[in-house]
Parts: sequence; C-alpha cells; structure tokens
Amino acid sequence: MLLVIADDITGAAEIAGIASQYGLDTIMTTHHELPNGNHDVIVFATDTRSSNEKDACNVVTEIANNIKGKDHITFFKKTDSVLRGHILPETIALMSVLQLKKTLLLPQNPSKHRIINNGIYFINGIMLDKTAFNYDPEYPAKTAYVTEIVGANAVSLGIEDSISDNTIYIADASSIEDIDTQLSKADTETLVAGGADVFTAFLKKVFPSITLPCQDIHVPYSESTIIVCGSTQSKSLTNEQYIKNTKAKEELMPDNVFEGEDATQWISQLKETYITNNVIIIGIGAKKNGGKLCAIRLKAIMADAVACLAEEKTPSLLIIEGGATAYSIISRIGWNYFNIVGEYAPGVVGMTHGNTHIILKPGSYPWGKLFEQ
Repeated sequence: MLLVIADDITGAAEIAGIASQYGLDTIMTTHHELPNGNHDVIVFATDTRSSNEKDACNVVTEIANNIKGKDHITFFKKTDSVLRGHILPETIALMSVLQLKKTLLLPQNPSKHRIINNGIYFINGIMLDKTAFNYDPEYPAKTAYVTEIVGANAVSLGIEDSISDNTIYIADASSIEDIDTQLSKADTETLVAGGADVFTAFLKKVFPSITLPCQDIHVPYSESTIIVCGSTQSKSLTNEQYIKNTKAKEELMPDNVFEGEDATQWISQLKETYITNNVIIIGIGAKKNGGKLCAIRLKAIMADAVACLAEEKTPSLLIIEGGATAYSIISRIGWNYFNIVGEYAPGVVGMTHGNTHIILKPGSYPWGKLFEQ
C-alpha cells in the first residue's frame, strides 16, 4: 500500500488521478485516519499549505502517527511543484515520526517544462522569480534558488552527487531521465517527496508490474452544474464550447464584496441564478492581488456560496479551480472521501462523492480539452 500526504487538495487529486490511470485502486480522503478497505493507494488531502507552520506540522504529524507501524506501507510526500508551503518543517516532522534518515525532494515537473538546474528553478526557461509566481498572494517567489526558498537545512543535489543520512536534498532534474537517475539514489530509509513526475516514477518502483491503460473519459451529462474559478488570475470560460452548449450563466464577485463588504446579497443572487439555470460559473474576476488575508477571506466566501447552492440543490457536477478554494468548499460542504475516476488532462482530475461528479484543477495548470466537448 502506498500512502501519500499532500499539502493541498488539487495536488492530492493530481496524484490520485495518476495512480488511478495506472489501474490502481485509489481513494482520496480529507480525514486524518486510515480509511477502511484494501486500497492500493491512499491520498491524504490536507490544506496545510494555507495553514500556519505549527498547524501544518501538527496535521502531518497526526496523520503519520495514525499510520506508522502498519505493515507493507510505503510513504510519499506530495509538495507543491514550485515549492510553496511549509515544505521543510513538514518534511522534518515526517522524518521524525517515520524514523527516516533523509529526504529526496524533486518538486519540478520536466514534463511541464518546470526544471531545476544547478539549484535554480526554471519554468519554460524563465527563472521562477521572474514568472507569475512572483505575484502569488500567499507564497510569492522572490528567488529562483531552491535552497533559499525551502530553507537553510536543505541541500542542492546535482545529477552526479551521492546522498547521505541526516540531510534533506532538493535534486536537480531537467528531464524524466534525470528524475529516474535521482530517484535511484533513494533507499528504504529515504522519504521521497515532490511533484507529479517523481511520483509517477516512484509509483512504477513501488508497483513494478503496472502499465498505463488507454483511458478516455468525458465530462458527464449533468442536470445541475456549479463551476468555481477561485483565483483573481482565472481566465473567463465563457468562450469555451462546453460553456456555450450548456448556456452557462457567469456570475463574478462584485467589487464591493471583493473589497470587504458583506457577501450575503451576492450569494442570494447566485442562488436565484442557480435555481433558474442548469449551469452556473462563480468567479472572482480580474482583480488586483489583495494579499494573503484577502485570499483567506475570498476562499471562505466562495465556500459559503457553494454550500448555499448545494443546500438548495446538490449539483451533479462540481468543477473547482484552485487548491485552497477547493479544500475550503469541500470542507464547508462536509465531504470527506472520494473515489477517483481519472484524469481529463494533466492535473485535472475527476472523482465522485455520492451522486456528485467532481473535477478539480490546480490554479496554475491549464484546463486542457475539458471544455471542448
């Protein structure tokens, strides 16, 4: 059994989607206890990236304590691909509880043109701090040097370098072949951590007989659909073919609500729109970055809005962009366990809870061809 602890729900969904694509029995949960059933892969979706450092460490420590000592279990720590969050303290906490001697961290995804070379992070050839991640409301990228991002206790690991105990390594890798080379250095006393590319390689190491099946999934027919775009950087979906076909109604957050006024009237308006339309898009719209406190307030408003709509009529399809927004909504509604359906595009993952089909997408990933149907 492979257990994964992720620091946000869309990252957890991305990992679960990959495992599901390989035909593995995969479940995702927001609870901290080991779920019942004999599953191949269990992904714990937390929201520690949006928590303070102490609370983040308490969450991963609680999960690790609940599962340590179980037989035939392998661990993987899912981190943000561009190193947002409390990566170093969470890693140290896990190493302590699981009694592991070192960590091999490969956050980058060369398959998406995200690489680390000589300890410097590049996206499409541009240094991380020169990209849009410099404007992230919670973890703005102020440097591209990975050891400076993660912390002083982390060490950069070149392709030719070897590893030793009592160290947290952030490994260079500019290709999938480099990922494989670096992963080969891990032993049974190593906590392997990182993004989707290293997880895929690690999955093949844990389950050597798996093969990638041909999978073709489509957005299911829905009598009631809620689409949530929880970022100020979200692009409008109104020109997408699926949105046109379904005659979706887009409702953007009014400026006065964004700036701090009460959202009750706007949520009431959303409710009226939802009752009279099969498909509603709820978005923040193009707004100036308001910082971390603003981001926390906005995701709470979106969660209250969706919970209000779901109480009126449970959606048969719920699509959410943005990990912090997704976790806030899922928690507010009270859903905890999810059966994974598969990937619509890299990182765009479908799952079910009861009669609701849910699709989650990280804010920095494209939708792929999801809405071209």
